[in-house]
Amino acid sequence: ATLTNTGKEVYALLEPADVLYKHAWLFRQGWVDESADELDDDDMDFQKRDQRIRGLRVKAIKDVFTQKGFDGLLALAEQGKASWQIGLLLSQALEVSNIVHFLRYLLQKTHDENGDIFNKKNLISGPLHSIDDQAIQAGIIDEVTRDQSDKDIALTLSLAPFRSATWKLVDKSNSDIQAAYWKDAIPDTHRLEKNEIYEAIERLIKAERPRAAFECIKYQLGKEFDAVTLYRLMSEIAKSKNEKSDEFRLEDYYIDKVFKCISESDELSLEQKAGLEFAYIDILSRPWSSRQEYGIPNLELYVEKHPEVFVQSVVLAFRRNDEGVDPPEVKTSSENSVRIAERAYKLLTGMKRIPGHDEFNELKADRLADWIKTVRHSCQESARGDVGDICIGELLSAAPIGSDDIWPCEPVRQVMEEL
Repeated sequence: ATLTNTGKEVYALLEPADVLYKHAWLFRQGWVDESADELDDDDMDFQKRDQRIRGLRVKAIKDVFTQKGFDGLLALAEQGKASWQIGLLLSQALEVSNIVHFLRYLLQKTHDENGDIFNKKNLISGPLHSIDDQAIQAGIIDEVTRDQSDKDIALTLSLAPFRSATWKLVDKSNSDIQAAYWKDAIPDTHRLEKNEIYEAIERLIKAERPRAAFECIKYQLGKEFDAVTLYRLMSEIAKSKNEKSDEFRLEDYYIDKVFKCISESDELSLEQKAGLEFAYIDILSRPWSSRQEYGIPNLELYVEKHPEVFVQSVVLAFRRNDEGVDPPEVKTSSENSVRIAERAYKLLTGMKRIPGHDEFNELKADRLADWIKTVRHSCQESARGDVGDICIGELLSAAPIGSDDIWPCEPVRQVMEEL
């Protein structure tokens, strides 16, 4: 105890006089490292520790503001990596009127050409997110944006919580501010209610940002959502050309989940489901992947019912074996020919369902034989008979084991013997 007391006395003597340096350790990064005593304490209450650190940080922010004002608060944020945490705690450290004046001060500072705008944005966004009362929040935004430029108003709104209360404020603004907001708004999906998710999707699709709209829903796919809305959203993403593909990435895991939701719906036709799966075949058709995936089940069903689609894929993916010329309806433009051929090939290699099932989903040899006969005949007419047979063979290689534990299953064996 004597050594500890002595250490505290030495620490007090060496403590910096400048309030920024005095409290720098609290804001060096987003968290505060444990002390040696805390690391040795096996029974430490982390919740109480967090509360203590939060209290120290709030007191530090008050001290900095009292001694150095707004410049000091900005300096405190810029000397460490905890500007977001400082922003969140401003609502506990400052009066609402001071928060308003500080945010107006920060908006002007964002105009500095040589300044770091990242910390300023965090300081603006933090208090707007930490205040749960939407009326107080809206009042702060109104005061902060009063007499500001359209650019600064749009920036403030984009840093406010991504919720319907903010969107109502956006709707009251002029068309330029509305366009700027929906062009740059970053979805915060964890606080959205279900009705807000639907609203956000509609608004972001209208702003030609369907990938951002998908961000609103991907973490909520375990819940029940309207399959028609999901279908429309995924269709818009497939058609979108203006949105940056690297801003909101489409992870395979969430693509699989949304397609499972769409596939289970009775509100969409098989043709609609199959067409959407083909639009995402680069993601869905992964024949060499080791994990269980969604695949292209509706597209497989559609090809089973429409063997001409399989033939068309063979025609698009492979060249003729003679000197003839394909008819105009199967020709593609030169700039798209490689891309289309790749997608057609992925359809051929991605199919795992053997055609020829009846209404009870049982594979029948006669149905499979008719399907193969149709495909072989059309491939031969298109001068792709040999490669067509290879594609059929690859498809049949995915056949399951038969009831007698022999591969392939009985209907496939029977058809192969008859070929």
